[in-house]
Amino acid sequence: MHDLIREMGREIVREECLDDPGKRSRLWDSCDTYIVLKYSKGTQAIQSITLNMYEIDTIRLHPETFERMPELKLVRFHAPDFRRKLCAPEDITSLPKKLSYFHWDAFPLKSLPSSFGVERIVEIIMPNSGFKRFGKNPVSLRKVDLDGSSSLIQLPDLSKASNLREVSISGCKSLRQVSPSAVCSQKLKYLKVSNCESLERKNFLSALHSPQHPLRRFCVDEGLGQTNLKDWRRK
Repeated sequence: MHDLIREMGREIVREECLDDPGKRSRLWDSCDTYIVLKYSKGTQAIQSITLNMYEIDTIRLHPETFERMPELKLVRFHAPDFRRKLCAPEDITSLPKKLSYFHWDAFPLKSLPSSFGVERIVEIIMPNSGFKRFGKNPVSLRKVDLDGSSSLIQLPDLSKASNLREVSISGCKSLRQVSPSAVCSQKLKYLKVSNCESLERKNFLSALHSPQHPLRRFCVDEGLGQTNLKDWRRK
């Protein structure tokens, strides 16, 4: 029944514009998304765009690709093998300011566009990405996953992200500091930190041991000369 309802919904979206996927509100078919991105056919009609990068050839995005989709609220570029199939130019002009869900595996740039608005971002999922700094400080964030982003050296200030529930930064080998604000949200339920070889341990561990910390159970591997916290969830 669920699959039938989903297919009915997709058929309604297809009928928004049968000949031009760039004029539909949602894109989920990899072929349609490939055409829209490769030939810069995005329009203000698009609110959601999904792509399985395993199913396409490499695309070099135009600097104004996302500027043409100002109503975009959800981006999900998934790469099961973490191969970079989307090549974004360093001069990419912007990402939509209305984004609330941003998932881009193996994000290729060294930094997010300066105009990237984070006010509405609820989830940021960018494992194995190439950027060094996150940039602006999100306030609505609930989940951040930057696993395997080996060039990342600094997280944003998350002190105003009062609804933060999940933080995952394993394998960020260049990460030096994690602000206490990233691990002390009163709503935090999940924290994953391991193989962060450059992490300054003292401040990070003192934040975890704080009486105000909402999470009580964690494991620290003292034998590797690095902080190695295993997965754990608040019961």
